[in-house]
Amino acid sequence: MSKNYSKTNPLSYALFGQSFGIILPIILAGSFGVLYIKSFGGSDRLALIFSSIIGIMPIVKVPASLMISEKKGKTALLFFYTMALLVVVSSSLFFLLSVGDERSPIALVASLAAFYFFVELGRTFWWPILHGLIKQGELGRFFAKLRTSWGLCAFISSIAISYYFKNGAFPQKFIIVVVILSILFFIRILIFSKLPVVDLQEKKSPLLIEAIISKKSWTIFGYFFASSFLLSFLQAPMTLYFKKIGIPASSNIVLGSLKLLAMVLILPWSGKIIDNFGVRKPLKAASIIVGIVFILIPTITHLGLKNPENYFAALIVLSGGINAIVGLSFTAVLFKNSPSSGKTFYLTIIPLMAMVSQSLGPLAFSVFIKFSHGPKVAVFENSFLTVGLLCFLLAALEITIWSKKPVNI
Repeated sequence: MSKNYSKTNPLSYALFGQSFGIILPIILAGSFGVLYIKSFGGSDRLALIFSSIIGIMPIVKVPASLMISEKKGKTALLFFYTMALLVVVSSSLFFLLSVGDERSPIALVASLAAFYFFVELGRTFWWPILHGLIKQGELGRFFAKLRTSWGLCAFISSIAISYYFKNGAFPQKFIIVVVILSILFFIRILIFSKLPVVDLQEKKSPLLIEAIISKKSWTIFGYFFASSFLLSFLQAPMTLYFKKIGIPASSNIVLGSLKLLAMVLILPWSGKIIDNFGVRKPLKAASIIVGIVFILIPTITHLGLKNPENYFAALIVLSGGINAIVGLSFTAVLFKNSPSSGKTFYLTIIPLMAMVSQSLGPLAFSVFIKFSHGPKVAVFENSFLTVGLLCFLLAALEITIWSKKPVNI
């Protein structure tokens, strides 16, 4: 397959469709979603629970991958994305026309959970469709280009939203943003309808079972489960922490969007590195750097520096770049080790087991907040310091144990 993704190439539809449509799920899963719930009067725990729901929701991919034929993957993807669009638009219009107590934060979280329920069902068939369109030697570069494209679109959207919120973040403004981004989600559905149907083999195969239970798959799972858990503290907990130390909503959204900017800057060259040199050394460095970031966050607050947002911004860009490398590495390794049959189930179960850990960070944090005493800011800061030390431990494990495993990742 050519490296030039022209207008007639099916991968062009994948690039453009994903760039438009992923903005809404990405924005809602970040700082915007947390502040959206807070604007409705939701508590910190409810915002953290919502973040956990997003992380747990990919579990619906398992029954979908088993119950729906791989040959009907494209049809299922379009159907579930359409259902997600109907849920988010109808609920947004309801909240827009409602007043006062009718805007329940619990009802908002329920509607957003329903949206992600259908989004994840549709995503079940996204990677298997791509798998048949990409050459093995171009995995890193293609996914770098794909993630750079939608990351840039999401970053620009975040900056526009923060400017829109400059004079205040009211519930009506959040709802209007969601409705506008829903239009882009609809464009994604139209573009994806032009993707070709990939001829996939039957899912029940000895190759599939062997691939799932292999030492290679479980080594991949173990590292990325731990990495995803630790990196999840850079999501909702970080947004709530910035809110508690007095950073306004517009600046908070900008800080959250800087992770996307870092992805745009780093992915183009990281894809080539992964294709040519593998992922081991970047992953070792990633754990150490993220550990330093977590320790520096509360340190900057207590130093009493002028305009601490600037220092936080630098740390978020750094951690966002690391997060992008880890995610790209995971995707490339999965595609490289995918069996010749049963791609839908394999590309569902292994990422699910690893990435569901993203929900455990905010969930554990919400429980920690409930039973902790003392100033809430101190609770956040102690948690960040603990996670930083765990990152160093992960790096030590990767260097001393996992790197000796006979696994080509």
